Amino acid sequence: MVLWIMAILTLLAASIAAESRSDSKLASLNVRRAQARAVAEAGVWIAVSRFRADTEAERWQPDGIPHQSSTEQGIATIVLTHEAGKVDLNTAREELLWSLLKSAGLPDQDADAMLAVILDWKDADDLTRAGGAEREEYERRGLDYGPKNAPFTSVEELGLVAGMTIGLFQAIAPALTIHSRLPGIAPEFAQRTALLALPGIDAGVVESFFAVTDWDPVQWRAALTSLISGVDSNMVSSPGDPVIEIDSVGAVAGSKVRLLVTVAIDEESGSGLRVLSWRENPPIPQGSAPRMKHG
Repeated sequence: MVLWIMAILTLLAASIAAESRSDSKLASLNVRRAQARAVAEAGVWIAVSRFRADTEAERWQPDGIPHQSSTEQGIATIVLTHEAGKVDLNTAREELLWSLLKSAGLPDQDADAMLAVILDWKDADDLTRAGGAEREEYERRGLDYGPKNAPFTSVEELGLVAGMTIGLFQAIAPALTIHSRLPGIAPEFAQRTALLALPGIDAGVVESFFAVTDWDPVQWRAALTSLISGVDSNMVSSPGDPVIEIDSVGAVAGSKVRLLVTVAIDEESGSGLRVLSWRENPPIPQGSAPRMKHG
C-alpha cells in the first residue's frame, strides 16, 4: 500500500512540475509577445518621425521599401506606403475597380460580375445589379449575412462579399485602400499592383519601370510620365495631404507582432497627424512588392 501511495505521489509531483513548466513557458511567451508589441508600436512612431524629418537624408519615403530599427528589446521592420497610390474601394471610379479585377486575371465576364457584387455590397439600396448580389444571393450561398449597403470600413471586409476567393483577395488587396478618398490613383506613389490596374497601361513597360532601382529624380519623373502617357487622365489623381500606411513588425526572441497603422499627416491639427486606423496582426495579403527609390 505504501508503495502505491508513493507511486501516486510521484505521479502527482511530476504532473504538477510539468504544469508548472507549461505555465512558465506560457508566461514567458506572453512577456515576449508584449515586448514584440511594444517594439512594433515604437516602430510606428519612429516611422512618423522619420517621414516628417527635416532633412532628405533622414526622411523615409512612402515607397514600400523596408527599414529596420533596433530598440533595447528587439527589432522593428517598418514599411511605409502612400494611400494615394492605391485604389480606394469606396471612391474609385468603377472602371478602375474593374481594371484592377482584370489585372488579377479575371475574364471580362467574371470581372463584370465581381464588380457588380462589390457595388451591391456598398450601395445603399437592395436592388440587384446584373451579375451582382443582394441578400437573396447570400442566403442562396448559405451565408447568414447579406451586403452591408454601406461603404467599406476596411480592406479586409472585401473578403465577405459573395464570390470573393482567397486568391483574388490576396492578388488585389495590396493595391486597395479606404483612406485615399480619391477617384483615381497618384502614380508617383503607386505600387506595381495598383499601376497595373490603370486602364490602358502597358504591363511590359510597368515591369521594365520597376526593374530599375537606381533612378535619379529627373530620370524617374520622365520615365513615369512616359509610363502613364496612354492612361485616361480621369484615372489619375493628385495625392493631396499625405495619408500614410505604416506596416511595423516587432520581433523579440522569436515572437512577432504586426501593427498596420494608417495616419493622416495634417499640420493644421494639434499634433500634426490623425490616426485613421490601428490594427494588430491583420491578415497579410500576398503579392505586394516594393517600389523603387527615386531620389
